[in-house]
Amino acid sequence: MIGRDESCVLRIPDRRVSRRHLQIAYDRRRDTHFALDVGSANGVTVNGQRLVRGAEQPLDDGDEIRIGGSRLRYARGGTDAGSEQASALPAGDQ
Repeated sequence: MIGRDESCVLRIPDRRVSRRHLQIAYDRRRDTHFALDVGSANGVTVNGQRLVRGAEQPLDDGDEIRIGGSRLRYARGGTDAGSEQASALPAGDQ
């Protein structure tokens, strides 16, 4: 879970970020990670496209995720198919 709450795996201390804002999960059947806006007040964009709340958005290497005033870059971890690792890296200056 990504959000402002201290229980989040990735915590972003920004008032524009909801306590529980975004979930990135892995679907083994489809062998892909996806982003899910879990009901944030200010929304999430992936590559400039706003996510529909509750709808899964598949992620590709290099996708830019905007949440509040932060930009994250999605990078799939591991070298083999089926890897369940993923990371969100700062995308640089805004």
